[in-house]
Amino acid sequence: MVSHTMSELARFAPSHGRPVGPIGGFANPRYPDVNFVASDILERGYDFENVRAAWVHELGNSISYLTGQPRKAKLPGMLAWDKDGGNALEECVYGGKVLNRTTVTTDPGRR
Repeated sequence: MVSHTMSELARFAPSHGRPVGPIGGFANPRYPDVNFVASDILERGYDFENVRAAWVHELGNSISYLTGQPRKAKLPGMLAWDKDGGNALEECVYGGKVLNRTTVTTDPGRR
């Protein structure tokens, strides 16, 4: 088993305009059958639902990469720097973006 911290995952993932800093998960388009949720996500103050939401998000990215069918979230404000299959699946499962402490929002830019 391989594990990576939030800071380690941030070094793997291209930023594509996302804010600099640790990230909760990563799916590599070159190896879409493997995705990661950070090993220290709970230690950083996120709860279990955030871990599950990170997994849902990265699963959505992997599905997009595997099928070659890019999907985008439909709700406005679903993180302009992260308009990918992960956000689309997270939006589908949760009805918006899951933030810390299981807050779900349709406009994470506003919180």
